[in-house]
Amino acid sequence: QPATSEAQLPVGSVVINELLVDSFGKNEPSEYIELYNRTDQPVDLSYWTFSGGVEFFFAPGLVLPARGYAVVAQDVGYFQS
Repeated sequence: QPATSEAQLPVGSVVINELLVDSFGKNEPSEYIELYNRTDQPVDLSYWTFSGGVEFFFAPGLVLPARGYAVVAQDVGYFQS
């Protein structure tokens, strides 16, 4: 099933589900943002960005599965150990 593009998404389809940031600005490796796709369709995150406090660019071809999660982390290795 093809992924839904941003132009086709109803507002609130992909939400920030969980967030861990250091309010004191220390840039800890445990900081992350978790996205959740609330729909029954995969969502194409290609070229989506975070900016202002967190800078992140979603690469072309990145698809968030239906009812799936994606985590943006400052230090991926921290979470893989």
